[in-house]
Amino acid sequence: MDWFGNALLWLVAGSVLLSLIVALAMLPSTEKDWGWFWCQTVVPGVAAATLFYKVAGGVGLGVLFCVMAGYSLVVYLALLVGLCLKGLVWYQDRQRKLAPAVVEGAAIVEAAVVFEQPRLVPGQLRYSEYVGERGRMRFQQRIHEEVSLTAAMLLEIAADETLMGEIATVAEQFIDCMRGGGKVLWCGNGGSAADAQHLAAEFVVRFTVGRPALPSLALSVDTSVLTACANDFGYEQVFARQVEALGRKGDVLVGISTSGNSPTILCALEAARNAGIVTVGFTGKGGGKMAELCDTMLRVPSERTQNIQEAHILFGHIVVGLMEETLYPEKFGAKSK
Repeated sequence: MDWFGNALLWLVAGSVLLSLIVALAMLPSTEKDWGWFWCQTVVPGVAAATLFYKVAGGVGLGVLFCVMAGYSLVVYLALLVGLCLKGLVWYQDRQRKLAPAVVEGAAIVEAAVVFEQPRLVPGQLRYSEYVGERGRMRFQQRIHEEVSLTAAMLLEIAADETLMGEIATVAEQFIDCMRGGGKVLWCGNGGSAADAQHLAAEFVVRFTVGRPALPSLALSVDTSVLTACANDFGYEQVFARQVEALGRKGDVLVGISTSGNSPTILCALEAARNAGIVTVGFTGKGGGKMAELCDTMLRVPSERTQNIQEAHILFGHIVVGLMEETLYPEKFGAKSK
């Protein structure tokens, strides 16, 4: 082989050595780094193998492919070693810097891994940075969808004149109850139990203005009564038993059930009917079995539980506000009739 062939072989060796050095020194983290990596390793490798084939002259293609395969194997092994070394250094650095925020940021770190976003930045625990732009856009889209569904439901409610009339009827029933010395009882399960307590508090404390306390009670707050009744008579009777004990003619019972079929609410409404208590139902589209037991029904035109619950609080706030304005007009700058 002449001096030109020897020079080409030295060029191949230099190219391989340079590629190995680059592979060991580099930890790709972005698309640009990966592109640079291919340019510095694979491309010189192909070129080197091609030059070897030219120099070898009479050697067959089998040798060329062996050279290329061997070179690629060496490069990838070198890259793997480089990745392990770099990863170890990064992990130790991350542990040192993020240790104070490990507990608080655990959920955020997990979200970042799930969304396959770039490495965490120590000291910056803003959620949007960890889920990345793609995740943030997905969140914003879901938020827009949820707000739009609620807005559409509210527009449907506002356009329903029958429902508007029923809300006004409930407000009148509350006013008559308060003027007659009665009280409003509320019952519900789960989230509806929380709604019942919320709206009862608007009576006892206040809603929009300072005024005398109004009698109202959520039947889901006395754990001793609830557990004793559930143990002795069955859970379906936990509200009905309290209606029997506390309810009087002239009172109002409001049963809250998104499905309209909750056994505890149905039993309570039946007990109220037997005691001559006015019955009001807050429910969803259709009304379920509650429809037969309620004097007035406020049906939310939706089958989504979360939207129904949102509307129930809206209905409650409206009727309490109307009641306050009617019972205490002087608090609103009007003369009492």
